[in-house]
Amino acid sequence: MTQQGERAIDVINAVSGFEYFTAKKATSLTGMSRSYVSFILGLMHKFGAITVVGKIGGTVKYQVSRNAIQIIENNFTEIFKQSHCVRGNEPLGTGMVIVDRANVKGMGNPSLRKLDTLLSGVRV
Repeated sequence: MTQQGERAIDVINAVSGFEYFTAKKATSLTGMSRSYVSFILGLMHKFGAITVVGKIGGTVKYQVSRNAIQIIENNFTEIFKQSHCVRGNEPLGTGMVIVDRANVKGMGNPSLRKLDTLLSGVRV
């Protein structure tokens, strides 16, 4: 069994006394990071070690299966990698706009543009 399987068993042992649990509760009981617990919970749900009881807002409630530890021991034989968010290939020049002068119509805060026009005589 891998280290991920051992961590999954730690999560199961921590939350097995509850009727249902959330990722936040599992995080507070195990001391692992929230993203790692969510990743482990996703794997356990995929393998059938936990089931989704319901959703309230964006919070998912899970319930531990009866044979969760056996499922974890059988399925966590290899290391699974977390998928990271990858941004699409954005073309160059879609970020910040660079202008020659500070007072360009349609750009910036109107009150700052007005202040800039008032101070233009003092700057000379």
